[in-house]
Amino acid sequence: MKGYAKLGWLMGTFPNTAVLRRFSALSAQNLLYLQAELTSLEEDLRKYAAEDDESSHPDRNVYSLNWLALRESIAEDAEEGNNKSQWEIMEAIRNKLEEYFNLENALLRHTEINKLSPPMYQDLRFLNEWMTRTDMGNVYLHGTDSTTWSKPELRSDLVALKAQSSDDMFYRWIYDKVTNRFHRLLGCYFKNSRPEAQLAGTVVYDDAHIRSLTKAVATVLACMLPTLSIVVLYMVQTMSKRLGAVTAFTTLFSISLVVMTNAEMIDIFAATAAYAAVQVVFIGTTGSGSSRTNCTVSS
Repeated sequence: MKGYAKLGWLMGTFPNTAVLRRFSALSAQNLLYLQAELTSLEEDLRKYAAEDDESSHPDRNVYSLNWLALRESIAEDAEEGNNKSQWEIMEAIRNKLEEYFNLENALLRHTEINKLSPPMYQDLRFLNEWMTRTDMGNVYLHGTDSTTWSKPELRSDLVALKAQSSDDMFYRWIYDKVTNRFHRLLGCYFKNSRPEAQLAGTVVYDDAHIRSLTKAVATVLACMLPTLSIVVLYMVQTMSKRLGAVTAFTTLFSISLVVMTNAEMIDIFAATAAYAAVQVVFIGTTGSGSSRTNCTVSS
């Protein structure tokens, strides 16, 4: 197995490596051509309609009012003087609009393709390394598509066919940066390469384990932040320092939501406001350190 067959095997076995070009520029250019064709057809339709409206023929001047008369203009037994140009151009427009708007074609297909996510940095890096290293895939394509995955200017045109299980910033950081460094430092001692000949020198980390790790860290942080903020607010003596602590913890909380979740902005604002309100209520119920009662004894 070699060449495209070997590369196809890799992408089929590990869908996260199925990275292809979306050809967004060509797709947009195709839409522009379709738009130009439709614009030209539209002008022709308006011209023929105006000619028919101004005609002295009893059938032609009612085309714009009677669709049946317009359709019968193409019949073989149509009276002499009927003009079938308007109906024919309308049929051409109908076919072109179908091509322009059909889900399997043009406009909507372009929209759907652009919804696909870009590949993860680690997946693209591995794909290029696997193709070029002689002790791994050793796949050197000879055609003009050989630089599809390595050219920096094509990076923005690449899409991953497999949707990412999670798209938050923390997951992407763990997936793209931490996993490779972890393997070099520790994982290499207990994680072996895959036995398949096509995967020589390749170590696979289960994406489910990475997701579990990110969820565990997020869960621990979600438990610690509220508790830690209450402890700090209890220990701080002055009101000014307490307010500073509230600001710091609230900022940390909102940043954590942005980094570790896919929450919408309105949800982040709502959760942050609720978190800040809890801290303010705690301050209000405990009072400032200066109002605490002191215990005095005689010497």
